Amino acid sequence: MSVYKKMQEARCLLQKKSVKKTGKNQKFNYYQLDDILPPINEINEQVGLCPVVSFNKEEATLTVYDVDGEGSITFSAPMASAKLPNGQAIQNLGASITYERRYLYMTAYEITEHDAVDALSDADKKAMEPKKMTEKVEKDYFDKVDCCDTVEDLTELYGEIQLSYIVNEPLKKAFSLRRELIESGEVLNYQDKHGV
Repeated sequence: MSVYKKMQEARCLLQKKSVKKTGKNQKFNYYQLDDILPPINEINEQVGLCPVVSFNKEEATLTVYDVDGEGSITFSAPMASAKLPNGQAIQNLGASITYERRYLYMTAYEITEHDAVDALSDADKKAMEPKKMTEKVEKDYFDKVDCCDTVEDLTELYGEIQLSYIVNEPLKKAFSLRRELIESGEVLNYQDKHGV
């Protein structure tokens, strides 16, 4: 049996199980890893599949291997950072990894959560749309761009802004210029010279 046939069999077996959503939000319930991993692991053992998750700075990957050595299927998603309220960097990393794993497994095993979007009211959807920045917010973000020392810092800041605001052209240009400075080494040279 090919890895694709085994993967499809695993998906169908999972659909027949009554997997409960134990994650709770104010508006809807959702699957947590604790809900989906036990039945997935049981089914994988039954059909002969072994999933392996890996990460790098840009991408999270779930590769499902046929344990009989008959190939593999890879699912991937761009890395995104999760921000916990008052979370330390390592806690935010852990949250990001958990979210990425959850979405990779949901993609690989065709697990759907249609009610999450359906449960949102028009007002909720409107509130989630990015807004135009006030002058004060824009100035604050310009200052934050100037404080970024690495491309990773810039990427994280850009992602943070996109969650709530429309990134205007002057701010996009500031990001580009700062990235050029960082990549040329001028930012580090400035810091070394001035003891920053």
